Amino acid sequence: MKNKKLALRSLASIPLISTLANSMLIPVLPSISRELKISSLQVSMLITVYAVAAILLIPVAGYLSDRYGRKRSLFPA
Repeated sequence: MKNKKLALRSLASIPLISTLANSMLIPVLPSISRELKISSLQVSMLITVYAVAAILLIPVAGYLSDRYGRKRSLFPA
């Protein structure tokens, strides 16, 4: 039972870990700020919005791909 809980927690953490990939955006933040003429707070909100959307939508996309197949679920994207 303990191994099942650990496995479930590990799987549930995948969306969170994958959103940490937004660290790739950090080097381009100054360019984004200059090009869009926005403050550093607004630039950081871009990352936050991206992360929250990914955390919410990745599990839904996974469920849909399991249920209907990857081609059908990813085609609208």
